[in-house]
Amino acid sequence: MKRAIILFITAIILCSFPSQLSALPEGAVARLGKGSVSEVAFSPDGSILAVASSIGVWLYDAHTYAEIGLMESNAWVASIAFSPDGSLLASGSWDNTIKLWDVKSRTNIATLEGHTSYVSPVAFSPDGSLLASGSYGEVKLWDVRSRTLVATLEVPYVNSVAFSPDGSLLASGSDDGTIILWDMKPYINFTEYNCDVNSDGVVNILDLVIVSKYIGKPASDNVKADVNKDGIIDILDLNIVSQHFGKSSP
Repeated sequence: MKRAIILFITAIILCSFPSQLSALPEGAVARLGKGSVSEVAFSPDGSILAVASSIGVWLYDAHTYAEIGLMESNAWVASIAFSPDGSLLASGSWDNTIKLWDVKSRTNIATLEGHTSYVSPVAFSPDGSLLASGSYGEVKLWDVRSRTLVATLEVPYVNSVAFSPDGSLLASGSDDGTIILWDMKPYINFTEYNCDVNSDGVVNILDLVIVSKYIGKPASDNVKADVNKDGIIDILDLNIVSQHFGKSSP
């Protein structure tokens, strides 16, 4: 009898809650996520939605809203960012680390350590070569390819970081109410890139056309179109060429 009374009271309480617990707000098309949500980010091609949460990073199909999977974390994930070509996802966590994830396999391929406090913002440079991470009193710059620390920039507690479209500047926003602009040129070795793909003496639309033609192809199909020498011709090469548009070849 006592059990029946408890179940009856529970049913009344549940029914008395407003319908918005299950109903979507006006204009919404789906409700996603598990765990407390820190940040959301779409992949560059818009096909995947990543959700940073207290238990890891959830990936969803942005078109069907279907759950793709969870990239589990032992610490609360505070921030996420996709690489320009969408192949990598960086996550900053409360355990003071940044993790690099292979999006296709959903595996952790590297863990970057060095911060002494939890990592709030993360951001990739437009060419995908650098990763910026912000924490208490500092911004760290990482070489994505070698997974090594490039520089530490001292600044009050950092809430946000963002690269300029050409990658030459990094903006950081801090708790003290200031935004600092950092010159990125000393940390990017532009001379390693030969963006004059057709060797006509200047980086122009013809170079962009050539790289675009070979997108997705191995470097063996056109060695010069693989500008960053990573073995495949992709959007990263296109981004690098576009950043040098109009410049004379070295």
